[in-house]
Amino acid sequence: MACVEQQPRGARRAAIAAPERAARPGGWRNVPELDGVRALAVAAVVGFHYDYALVRGGYLGVPVFFVLSGYLITGLLLAEERRIGRIDLRAFYARRALRLYPALVAVVVGVLVVSAVVGHRGVSSAGLWTTAGVTLVYANDFLVAAGHSTRWLDPTWSLGVEEQFYLLWPILLSLAVARTVRVARWCIAAAVVFAALDAVLRPVIGALPAYFTPFGSVLPLMLGCALAFMRRDLLSRAAARALVLAGGAALIVALFTAAADQSVASFDGWEQGAAIASAALVYGLANAGFALMRWAPLVWLGRRSYGIYLVHHAVLAALENLLPAASAGELAAIGIPLSVALATLSYRYVETPFLRRRRRFARAAPAGYA
Repeated sequence: MACVEQQPRGARRAAIAAPERAARPGGWRNVPELDGVRALAVAAVVGFHYDYALVRGGYLGVPVFFVLSGYLITGLLLAEERRIGRIDLRAFYARRALRLYPALVAVVVGVLVVSAVVGHRGVSSAGLWTTAGVTLVYANDFLVAAGHSTRWLDPTWSLGVEEQFYLLWPILLSLAVARTVRVARWCIAAAVVFAALDAVLRPVIGALPAYFTPFGSVLPLMLGCALAFMRRDLLSRAAARALVLAGGAALIVALFTAAADQSVASFDGWEQGAAIASAALVYGLANAGFALMRWAPLVWLGRRSYGIYLVHHAVLAALENLLPAASAGELAAIGIPLSVALATLSYRYVETPFLRRRRRFARAAPAGYA
């Protein structure tokens, strides 16, 4: 989840000195449009949770995040390999921990405190504490897949999927980085195979395991990884803009027309199509600017999207306990601004201080955050 700067001058000299590296993807640049994509994705997810009848396909914001994660993390790792000649796994995991864990701990602690004050109807104290512990080790995806829902921390299932990806993918990439073209093909092949398996096996293994475990998220993650290997000059500027418009239009249509309710069994594979549309959107934006997607308020919101995603469902659960007779509109009118406010405080006082400490591990010299 990062914006990155252009390839350092020293790395360009190294590419000239080593022809085998010169063929690899070029330097990375800051793409503020991707923060705009994050903002729209988190808005879709929040809208779905607060009033799914209005934003029926809002859950499709999750595969958008997965595509972005695969793309940006792979790009950062490749940039690091070009700069220092290898992928520093210890530095990578340290950066991930400093980026993600402080806010997660703050939200989990906050959930335990607030739920003790306002109550937690329908969830036992033991169940809530169990979910909190499982969330802190990034395994809530398996708990939710088994049917154990607390509402307070349910969205952290996707953080579990991403963290499991972060644990495995850098190791695989560091072993295969010398064969980047072949790795890109493997990513696409894995995406296609797992998408087909998901369609075939979902009725057999059940909707919950197919959706919430990493099995159902291979397609968007691998598509994102594959994009990081693709050269930016493959498309003309006009073709890239057409790709942005096509991918964005497909996602917008899906957001409001997906035949879904809040039951995962009703999702019916729309998330796989959304992943493909997201990949088209992200690759198009990486090749051509798009003024609307770098609109300052969107970029501002995108940079706080992690905190908003973490806290919005916990705020909703708290309000449901405090205001059991409130309508969906009333809950949204209170909960969404409150979630943005809490995420802003988290970004300022929890996330940013740890992001500054992360610079000592920034071997790939990223700009922004990942």
